[in-house]
Amino acid sequence: LVYFPPSIGWMVNLQELTMQNNGIHVLPRSVCKLYDLNSLDFSYNSMTKLLPYIGNFTKMSELRLSWNEIQELPVQVGRLYSLTLLMLDHNKIVWISPSLGRLSNLT
Repeated sequence: LVYFPPSIGWMVNLQELTMQNNGIHVLPRSVCKLYDLNSLDFSYNSMTKLLPYIGNFTKMSELRLSWNEIQELPVQVGRLYSLTLLMLDHNKIVWISPSLGRLSNLT
């Protein structure tokens, strides 16, 4: 999948989105309009960074971004207060925002 349709943002009641094994380089802005997402899985892609709008997912409990090329986690990750699962293995992370320490529900 190279093209991600903006119309995905119209699926406002979507609770789970899995987009594994695609050539996605960045989380599409249209996905960040899905405020009710509980689970997001963009593992096995080519993502190099997370943009600040990742902080929009305040209801999300599971975020899977394994096997990408992500190098840093932005401050806005600290707004994901409902996260119980955060998978970032097999990335190239060199910097993690101290705000990650606010995620007290991670197990």
